[in-house]
Amino acid sequence: MVHIRQVSRSQMASDAIDSFVSGVNQYDQEVNKAQVELMQLKDNLTSAEAELTVKNTLLESRRSDVVEIESARNELGVHQVAIKSKEGEINWLRSHVAQLTQSLVALTLPPGHDEARKKR
Repeated sequence: MVHIRQVSRSQMASDAIDSFVSGVNQYDQEVNKAQVELMQLKDNLTSAEAELTVKNTLLESRRSDVVEIESARNELGVHQVAIKSKEGEINWLRSHVAQLTQSLVALTLPPGHDEARKKR
């Protein structure tokens, strides 16, 4: 014979309330866990944003450096062209001075003639 235990109404209500409270407690724990995870994610996001800001600042600084280097490189090219031009002018002047020196040497009197000229 199987004994069926009779449960009173108050016992059923108490069991239902206990079950509900247990479910609410479990729900509260899950909510708390989710809130903790959300706070951690917010902290991670804040850290990532700060790191991104630092890297963006560094990137802008590097871009500025690149622009400055490109400007200096262009200026260097201009100066190199000017130097080559001046070197050409210097080489022309050197050759011209050499020609003038040769002409002067040709025009000078031999050593003995200069003394003869003074005696006259």
